[in-house]
Amino acid sequence: MSTRLLVTKESHQRSVTVRAVGEVDVSTVLDLAVDVEHACARAEAALVVVDLRYVTFLGASGIALLDSAARRCSQHGTTLRVLAHDRVVLRPLRMMGVDQKLTLVVTDGEAIGTG
Repeated sequence: MSTRLLVTKESHQRSVTVRAVGEVDVSTVLDLAVDVEHACARAEAALVVVDLRYVTFLGASGIALLDSAARRCSQHGTTLRVLAHDRVVLRPLRMMGVDQKLTLVVTDGEAIGTG
């Protein structure tokens, strides 16, 4: 695991939250990818939330991961939501047009469907 990215995963009855803290770039993306891809493929997960509120840098490899995860989750009938509110994450997603392919939310309630 990279010292520049900490990834944690919380599994609930029908959802999984994958939280990233730090920088998501070519040298750290695999740390995040393993948990996100596993969550998307998990049969009982109806919802995967990728929490990027504590990400300080989002590079092209992280954007590609989110794009891929959206497709993977869709193939498995799983909803993917990206929890983010900082321009460090939102700006590159918008610049690459990936924001149009993702469900972006800004609060925990929106992420789990209660807000």
